[in-house]
Amino acid sequence: MRGADRLVEQQYAMLLRRDVARLPDLYATDAFYSMPGVTVRPIELPALLRTWTGAFPDLSVDPLGSVQTAGGAAVEQRLTGTHTGVLHTPFGTVAPTGRLVSWDVVASSGSGVAGSRPGGPTSTGGS
Repeated sequence: MRGADRLVEQQYAMLLRRDVARLPDLYATDAFYSMPGVTVRPIELPALLRTWTGAFPDLSVDPLGSVQTAGGAAVEQRLTGTHTGVLHTPFGTVAPTGRLVSWDVVASSGSGVAGSRPGGPTSTGGS
């Protein structure tokens, strides 16, 4: 599992530094990053994460699991943050709610690996 574990470590370090511009360099061109309602290719990942870190400045990532095969790897993670910034979406903006929100994402590359645990974002607290 070293390849998948290394991917998680590198991605998390970049996210902590808010150095998301180089995230596509971590993924093969056939990779995808998926969360409830959204699937993006590596080249689109920096814009997505800038949106999320703007809306959730305290965003953190917790690894949930990974799988590696001869053909690729998949990593499941839980993102958690407090919605204190404006969230910009294709449908408009969402004003800060002050709620703690968590959602699961999957990063996958190669053949034979993909998927996500069912369920969408959850939130607690706030108004």
